Amino acid sequence: MINDINIHVQNHSKVISLQYGVGEIVGNFIMYDGIDDYLEIKFSENDEVKYYCIKHASDVRLISSKKSVMKALKSMRESLIGSKLSKNGDEQKVEFLHKNVSVITKRIVSLLNRENLSRNDQKLLESTVKSLNSEVQEVYNLKEIRAQELIDKYLKCALEKNNLSLDIFFE
Repeated sequence: MINDINIHVQNHSKVISLQYGVGEIVGNFIMYDGIDDYLEIKFSENDEVKYYCIKHASDVRLISSKKSVMKALKSMRESLIGSKLSKNGDEQKVEFLHKNVSVITKRIVSLLNRENLSRNDQKLLESTVKSLNSEVQEVYNLKEIRAQELIDKYLKCALEKNNLSLDIFFE
């Protein structure tokens, strides 16, 4: 795993965080015993640097490839149309290097499949869709409005079903 991390540091691999948006891995701090090493990540939106424990880096994940994003969007649409995803979701603890955009789309499906969303669920849904938008912008090199349109294309069926508009996510 250390070799994988070093490759990401050398390549300045892009990551995404719900809280801070898109960033890049700029350093790796190896602790003396190899336990709880830390990643140094610089986020583009505000040039802020954050440190994440590699073992517990559930707040960030590597940016997915174009192919993975498109596959996740299509899977999200199919899940919303046919309710193929279980009502309680498929979320599980996934290691930092192995998470991809499907974690986000599964969360969106899970939330949209609920009968009633609490205020906290609505906020989580908003931040999750915004995160997906940031990833689509980064991966496809799109402006925000074009990324919104692409996501809207795949969310349209669920939004209509729940009498919602994508505009509520991007005010």
